[in-house]
This record gives sequence, structure tokens and C-alpha cells, in this order.
Amino acid sequence: LLDDFEDADGDEPAQIEFAQRVCDEWRVHSRLERELFYPAVRRALGEGAARRLDDAQSDHGAIDALIASVEVGDPSDARFHAQVRALGTCIGRHVAAEESQLFALARESGLDLRALGAALQARREALLADMGLDPEVVLEDLEDDEAATDAR
Repeated sequence: LLDDFEDADGDEPAQIEFAQRVCDEWRVHSRLERELFYPAVRRALGEGAARRLDDAQSDHGAIDALIASVEVGDPSDARFHAQVRALGTCIGRHVAAEESQLFALARESGLDLRALGAALQARREALLADMGLDPEVVLEDLEDDEAATDAR
């Protein structure tokens, strides 16, 4: 979505749409982690994961603040583009830290990852539907992006 935002340079309506989708996807991601993923990891690992979970949750606050700025921003203002890029950088760092640290801890924890994954997917679909977004369309867009990344 962030690449699509950059590619739409000069097309303000498209940029607004891509920026809003980034914000929407983040909200879903954040809710899933706070409601399901972080509590499950915390229960499974106890205090051994507390610092990493606290750091990840701290990232959420910074990203939420950037999202608030993006949502009231003006795409004709250069600061808007800088805010969207900063948002992308923060989200990228957050995801990389989770993939390299928290996911490894979750795999080692003995959690039933299949059950957790199914619960996350079901909740994701419900959140998207509550937001008026079609989970299938969002999923297709993500699969198209993954296929393009794999081709590169």
C-alpha cells in the first residue's frame, strides 16, 4: 500500500485512498495484537516476554499518533507525504521486530499457533466487516502484493 501511495504521486484522491487503507489495516493489525496475540504470548511466556511485549505495545502508541496526523493531513502539503513515509518506516520497523523476536518466542512457547492463527483470522475478518471493508477484497490485494514481491 505504501508503494502504491508513492506510485500515485500527483493523484491526490488515490493517495488519500492508499493512506486511509494503510491506517485501516494498521487499526486491524493493532487490535488483533492487543486483543489476541500479545495476551497469548504473555500467558505462554510470562515475564520472559514482558519487555519485548511492552516495547511492541509502545510502538503502537507512536504509530497511532502518526496515523492521527495522516488522517487530518492535506495531500497537497509536502508534510503529508513525509508523514506517510514516516508511518511506513515505523510500521516496517515494528513488523520486523515482531517477526525477528516475538514470532520466534511464540514458536518456542508451546502456543497452539494454528488455533491462534485461526482466531486471529476470524477476528480480522470481523473487524474488517465492522469497518465496512470486504475481507476478501483486502485479502486479494494483499495476495497480489505478495505475488509481486515474490516475482521481484
